[in-house]
Amino acid sequence: MSAGTSSTTHGTEGGHHARVARFLKAHGVEMVVAHHVGPAMMTMLDRMGLSVRLGASGDARQAALRTAREDIVNHLAEDPDHGG
Repeated sequence: MSAGTSSTTHGTEGGHHARVARFLKAHGVEMVVAHHVGPAMMTMLDRMGLSVRLGASGDARQAALRTAREDIVNHLAEDPDHGG
């Protein structure tokens, strides 16, 4: 921890993950798009049943839209009713 901070102010890693989980559930999130998440966060997201796409970069909104488009294209390519 840096000078002037304490675990009381910022909480524990587990507490942070719990706040993230509450936020995701409250907002109906189904997929997380990120550049990187640590192993503990990945475990939590997996337990929540969320899809996780890593390696994103740039603007968050653009990264989410790009990932959504890629998922749609991949789904269509795998769907035999769409000639993929």
